[in-house]
Amino acid sequence: MPGRPFQHILETSSRSALSAALPQEWLLEPREHDYGIDLDIEIFEDGYATGLRIAVQLKGQQNSGSPARVKLRRSSISYWKESDSPVIVVIWDEKTDTLWWEWQYLLDTHKSKNTAVSVSVVIPRRWDSATPSEILREARAHRAAVRGEYETPLPLQVITHEDLQGDQVITRLTVAKVRRFLLARPEVVLAKGTEPGQLILEIRRTQVSIRLLGTAGVILHFLRPTPKDGPARDEFVKYIVDDILSSVATLSGAIGLRDMTDYLLGQVAERTQLLLSERGLARSLGQLAQAGNNEAFTTLFVRAIQSDDYTLRGIAWQSLVFFTEVMPANKKKAFINQIENALPRGDDYSRALYTLAQNIKDDDSAKALELFHAAAVEDPAYKERPYWWSDVGVIHFNAARYDEAIIHYEKAVALGEESTMFLLADAYLMSGRMGDGLDTFHQAAESGLEEISEWKMKKLSFEALRGVLHESYPDFVVDPEMIPDISLGLDVEFGPNPLQDVVDMLNQDYRQPDLLGALGLYLYGNAEVQSLVMVCFAFMSRGNPVAWTMALEAILDSDPELLQDMAVCAMQQCGDALLEYQAIEGGGSAAIHESLTGVIGPERPYIIRSVDTGRATFDVFKVR
Repeated sequence: MPGRPFQHILETSSRSALSAALPQEWLLEPREHDYGIDLDIEIFEDGYATGLRIAVQLKGQQNSGSPARVKLRRSSISYWKESDSPVIVVIWDEKTDTLWWEWQYLLDTHKSKNTAVSVSVVIPRRWDSATPSEILREARAHRAAVRGEYETPLPLQVITHEDLQGDQVITRLTVAKVRRFLLARPEVVLAKGTEPGQLILEIRRTQVSIRLLGTAGVILHFLRPTPKDGPARDEFVKYIVDDILSSVATLSGAIGLRDMTDYLLGQVAERTQLLLSERGLARSLGQLAQAGNNEAFTTLFVRAIQSDDYTLRGIAWQSLVFFTEVMPANKKKAFINQIENALPRGDDYSRALYTLAQNIKDDDSAKALELFHAAAVEDPAYKERPYWWSDVGVIHFNAARYDEAIIHYEKAVALGEESTMFLLADAYLMSGRMGDGLDTFHQAAESGLEEISEWKMKKLSFEALRGVLHESYPDFVVDPEMIPDISLGLDVEFGPNPLQDVVDMLNQDYRQPDLLGALGLYLYGNAEVQSLVMVCFAFMSRGNPVAWTMALEAILDSDPELLQDMAVCAMQQCGDALLEYQAIEGGGSAAIHESLTGVIGPERPYIIRSVDTGRATFDVFKVR
């Protein structure tokens, strides 16, 4: 007859032992299919269901040791992490008829290899009469954590199982300093008596765990003996305190206690290594930037870019780019000064100056220009790169220093930066060199470069204007009744042929917006040409919402297919002021309003590429 395997006997005995250890009103139910979870505990209290269910992995062993040790499949541990219910691992030791248990998320697997199929872990807690109450308390806290229902102030509970490294002085100093920092915050109070702490600090000989009740938290492992002499021991205590506070900052941030997180990160940015991790660095830098803690952000940023880990360096540079970009303009200058003063001279210094210049040129062009030149002084290789010349050229262009912009753009093109040709064409056009500008626009377009709306509309409209200015007009073309109204406000003496007078003056300098507006109105007999001249009028009027509204209406009437490109240009030049003007004055049709509100933001060409400068390689974001 078939015999019963001994493992089956152990399994039955272990279930009986667990069932006997649970309160009578709790239900223990087996799972039909075992994928790493054997049983479920349904918790009742005072005869009523609590809605709390605990998943159980139960194993029977002949001799588990004290505390129990067991091998668990890594696939099962991964499965437990995805479970909606918290999981406990329970070991029944046949030799001593003892139950050992631990929450799955508190299992210590740090010594196991990532490639191992099974891992050996310690199950440290002996089951006793207080265990059901501990399970109930932890299960409630786990549910609160999942739902984000933590209440403040958080009781802080410090549990010392053994002195850290067997040194009572280290343990005492660490606990005192952590308490001083945390209890200075209104979000934390000291747990009194038997009150269960929600923020738990547990100290053992070779590890410290920091967690919120119901969550995994952070475990710090100490693998080497610590120094015993006074100064070295004090230094060690500083590091361990910083690591503990960094861990608490992570936990408090996870439950929305932003002020507490900001405070703690500011305290530890200079020392703790925990912030220099792929997962923690960007989050910590972001938190410090949002809090406006420039000093702590700078300290952590400098530490990260000076590390040997290229991933961390990349994260730090990306963070600098992103958070400088979103930082309010009135805070950027102080932040930049902080970075300049903190960085040692060298490649990182020049790169930081260049990065910061890129991100502030729209808010403070003078400071950006200063930073661009300072970067080139520190690293002369910048002046051998075309992007430096084009970026400095943009500063001059936006300040209407078109001749300076042309010098820089021409140098960029000469160094091989073909994409700068559109910028050069624009500078030619705005400096009064229409022929050079249009020729370069056509050359750039024929090279297959991407043409944004602004350049497309400038090429079309000024090409039309050039044709108009090359014509001669008889004096009967203009309706005499229109002359007084159009001439009103122009400080010009018109003869019997005002259209020819306007053309002659624009041939001397076509960048005069008032004359361009008058020319557009005089050309009422040719709607297509008139609309494009009105576009020239709008471009030369810079951010004048009246001029742009007139140009939009003219384009809508003559060539609606160009309306969206015009809307992009209009919003880039005027922004929300154009919508406000139209709302107040009642100008602009529904089609124009729809096209304007459909523009999310000013259209800009972004070029991202890897560039060598000195010994550094990094991404450059060139923004027109």
